[in-house]
Amino acid sequence: MESKEREKALIPLKHWKLLQSMFDEDRLGTDRVYMIFDMSKMIIERVTNNCIEFWGYSQDEMEGQSLSNFLHPNDLERTLEIANVGLFDMDAIRGFVNRYMHKNGEVIHNEWNTGKTFNNVCFGDCKLITESEFYHKKQKQ
Repeated sequence: MESKEREKALIPLKHWKLLQSMFDEDRLGTDRVYMIFDMSKMIIERVTNNCIEFWGYSQDEMEGQSLSNFLHPNDLERTLEIANVGLFDMDAIRGFVNRYMHKNGEVIHNEWNTGKTFNNVCFGDCKLITESEFYHKKQKQ
């Protein structure tokens, strides 16, 4: 393999290693959760350890699970549609809002920025927003 071809082939691997390093850090107390998920299967591959502060679930409870297990039932169809259709058509989605169900049953309002990496893998960052921010931003979508 020529050196340029080899270098091109390694770009996704370098990007993946950079993303993975973000998940090795202690993120407790930070204002964003980071997640890697498989768009074609809708499976959470990795999530940062502060997911327990956001949604009440530990990394072990979320990783390997379907995104639909955590979504608010009223946001399930719209979220899966944007993940399955929107991210295949666009490189990134900014300011997407949805709701997750906290482990204790509370509704949690989220704002996501997501982007494709490679091979149907998506990287996203999430911050919590208020209920009023959620409805305001949802009207704009």
